Amino acid sequence: MRRFLPKVVTLVLGMVWLISNSSFAQIQVSLPTNFYSEREVSLPVSIQDVSQDSIYAFLFTLSYDAGIFEITGVEAAGDIAEDFAFVLNTSTPGAALVTGAHYEPLQGEGTLFRITGQFINDGTTDLVFDSFTFNEGNPLAAPKNGRISNTSPISNEDEGVLPAEFSLKGNYPNPFNPTTSIQFDLPEPADVTVNIVDMLGRVVMTVPSQAFQAGRAHQLQLDASSIASGIYVYQVIARGNQQTYTETSTMTLIK
Repeated sequence: MRRFLPKVVTLVLGMVWLISNSSFAQIQVSLPTNFYSEREVSLPVSIQDVSQDSIYAFLFTLSYDAGIFEITGVEAAGDIAEDFAFVLNTSTPGAALVTGAHYEPLQGEGTLFRITGQFINDGTTDLVFDSFTFNEGNPLAAPKNGRISNTSPISNEDEGVLPAEFSLKGNYPNPFNPTTSIQFDLPEPADVTVNIVDMLGRVVMTVPSQAFQAGRAHQLQLDASSIASGIYVYQVIARGNQQTYTETSTMTLIK
């Protein structure tokens, strides 16, 4: 029996080596090393092929100089995360917490999503991934940081102008229990309704229509005490005189 011991030890050590050297399974996520733009920014974040990795969700934190730049949104790009719903939290200046989720996995490679934002002062800022997690940590992510610079002087003359389009800013706090505030911009007066949908596609709650004037940073309060804990997709429908606007995002209720 002893003659087989070295082979067994070698096999076990080989398995340990494979497990401990799993860096080859990391998925690279990268920002542009240098990105130049005027005031408005649409910044691509790229990913290598993930078709075989069954990624249903991701979470990341990104830090930047809040005196130069502000993040206003995250949106899907191309076909990789086309139907993913995103949640953006920028309550801490200079830091963005973003989650993305869908009931079908990511497919393909290229631009995973775009970070939208704007320069508020002249200058250059590093964009640093403080963390990036797929699913619950599997597969591993290998994020690469970036840098952005503006190419034209910044003017604040248009701060009082009405927004040019409808924009859903997400909800805060998120996660929440049991109340949260849904934030959005309106380019015209509109009646706003919210549908809450569970991960099986069922509408579990509807917030009755409320009238809002055109303007920025509107807030609609949501009380979710009547539904169970979980991750939900919420659909905001704004019916204006000229157009009906619809956007979706995700929220997490923890009781």
